[in-house]
Amino acid sequence: MFELFNVDLLFLLLVGVVVSAHRLLPWLRWRLHSSSAVDPRLRGIVRAHKLRSSRSILGDVAEGTLDGFPIHVRYIDTQRHQPEEQSRHSARATCRVTISLPSPLPAGMRLSSMSVTQTVLQGLGAQDIEIGDHWIDPALRIRAEQPTLAQQLLTMPEVITALRRAVTHTADALRVTPTEVQLTRSGINVPDAGAVLDIAMELTQALCASADGFWQGVADEQGLSEVQISRRGTILSGVLSGVPITAQFTTDEDGECVTRIKAILDPPLPGGLRLRERHPERAAPSTGNPILDMKVEMTTTDLSGARRLLAAPALTGPLMELLDAPGETRILPESVRLSLQGWPLTDLQALLALTAEVAEHLTKRDRAPGAARSRQPTT
Repeated sequence: MFELFNVDLLFLLLVGVVVSAHRLLPWLRWRLHSSSAVDPRLRGIVRAHKLRSSRSILGDVAEGTLDGFPIHVRYIDTQRHQPEEQSRHSARATCRVTISLPSPLPAGMRLSSMSVTQTVLQGLGAQDIEIGDHWIDPALRIRAEQPTLAQQLLTMPEVITALRRAVTHTADALRVTPTEVQLTRSGINVPDAGAVLDIAMELTQALCASADGFWQGVADEQGLSEVQISRRGTILSGVLSGVPITAQFTTDEDGECVTRIKAILDPPLPGGLRLRERHPERAAPSTGNPILDMKVEMTTTDLSGARRLLAAPALTGPLMELLDAPGETRILPESVRLSLQGWPLTDLQALLALTAEVAEHLTKRDRAPGAARSRQPTT
């Protein structure tokens, strides 16, 4: 009897496949063999912006670059089953515009239109960010690694205006990640793709301008002279206390933020001196300072020279303070590095100054006890 049940189930599945194939066949035949151009509602942006276009079972596609942003537009007409039926069916379609960002948005920001799933997550206690706008707050779920920073960026007037346009239409679905903006509009009599593209592009440009202005402001506050923004993150660089220094801010795919500070040592440390976080399992030579030995392990080819350098009174205090700072400190032959989770913008000035101070003392060898004597000729 169990075998008969399996046979009956298999027969019903086979019937379902045949029926589905029969219904889809005319549409598939039309999609694959039609020689006409892409959907006319997509054709306008293809010509206006010189985009590449193609047709597929999953919809018509236009892609290329607009104002320096890689864009991808997909247009799916869900009721164009057969050409002869077009006059008897209202046009119902979905237009999805995806724009890739040249650099990750600060604070690991993520925005998504409210849906059943998002509402359930809110009911379960998911924490959201509000920006104080009566139109945007109910329509979007906003998350970020650093909420205060996200609020600062999203409340810029240009961003507010663009967000309102993106959530005004009831059929719009917005999704913003640190690396892309995606706007989808579905429904009957969907406007041409140009309208959806314009709204998505306005929001993208507003978000990028807000982020650029933010980073330039941070650089100015820290006394740094250069801002480099790329897909790998943002790098602020300059000179503090005579030491070249950089601060790199990155965001991974999960939206988690990481800060990396690097001060250049010129000339490099003698003997290939390296200090890193201590691991009790590994044996390492003593630095000559019992307290320092509890924090770091040292490698060098010039043990006596390294001990003289690390014994400098002016270095001890800043070095201990840097080792006690949040994150991981490493001293390499050519740089002092500090890596930590998050973007410590409120403490950034102190961390930059501390890293630069340690690098400054490491490069001024004449401050180390015995260094002056070692340069005197022997008699």
